[in-house]
Amino acid sequence: MLNKTQDEITKKWPLGWNEPAVTIRCAVYNHEDYISKALDSFLMQETNFPFEIFVHDDASTDNSAVIIQKYAENFPDIVKPVLEIENQYSKENGSLKKIMWSPKFNRGKYIALCEGDDYWTDPLKLQKQFDFLEQHTDYSFVTCATNVIDETGTFIENNNRYLSKLYGENVEIKNVNEYCDLPHTSSYFFKNFFHKDFASFQGKFEKNYQYYKGWDKSLCLFLLSMGKMFYLADTMSCYRFVKEGKNNWTSLKNTVNKTKTIAAVETAMQIQVKEYGFNFNIKPHFYRNVFMYSALYFARKRTFEDFKLLLYAIKVCPNKINFLFWVLKNRPRTLNLIKMIKERII
Repeated sequence: MLNKTQDEITKKWPLGWNEPAVTIRCAVYNHEDYISKALDSFLMQETNFPFEIFVHDDASTDNSAVIIQKYAENFPDIVKPVLEIENQYSKENGSLKKIMWSPKFNRGKYIALCEGDDYWTDPLKLQKQFDFLEQHTDYSFVTCATNVIDETGTFIENNNRYLSKLYGENVEIKNVNEYCDLPHTSSYFFKNFFHKDFASFQGKFEKNYQYYKGWDKSLCLFLLSMGKMFYLADTMSCYRFVKEGKNNWTSLKNTVNKTKTIAAVETAMQIQVKEYGFNFNIKPHFYRNVFMYSALYFARKRTFEDFKLLLYAIKVCPNKINFLFWVLKNRPRTLNLIKMIKERII
């Protein structure tokens, strides 16, 4: 646990504050090994404004909730836990989304995201992003570069080089490229459309709530409809890429065929693009995330059910002619995939 008292963290905050300027939102599920590092990275933030940590544990089966409760006891004005006794994600009825987007828990003028197995590396991350949006009111969203690490904390890569090549250093993100490649969720800092200062956007969010599936790219699309995006090239967060043996989304996709779930989200994103009047093409994002995922999954598992899901992925791909051109454009990757499937079937 961070070796700081609550008074030390809040010493530069305005006297008599009664609501946070920033809500840090942290989703947790079986993050016992990582949650302390995440919470410490939030509490180490040096700011001249108050922030609040809304940490939601979705009925973890490990000791995540116990750890969170200890932090809440030590930092009662800052750490605000919601500890579920029944898993909300597994209900698949939208209950988790309603909780995470409840105005009751998102009180700040701005929201910063970071899941329980990721963390921040710069104690000035919030202050830098807060200052930018305060000074540039035509922007809705500011991000930063991220280190990618594995479950042990070993460095894999930094997305700064790739994103800087794509967007430039410290620049406005004017568009989303064909794969919708944006900085990682742990870097997100954006206007809270439930806050009174941005009330004009609340109706728009509620109108399009049916299309928002809770994924980072769905959120990016909505935020783009609110204003411009800015990318800070400073590396200020860490994304933990866990492939196997864990309960996070990345490992889950490797153990359970999630073709239909991914297709539903991607379909909703296509609708978002149309609803918001964007002029960019994210169909290749659909092809990559749905078709390639389903095909690779079938190549690994070779079950009849996975084959049916591959056919389903092809069926729901938008604009079949565009899809065929994309397959041809990605011919080396496609040929390698076909080779993999043949090797495993024959």
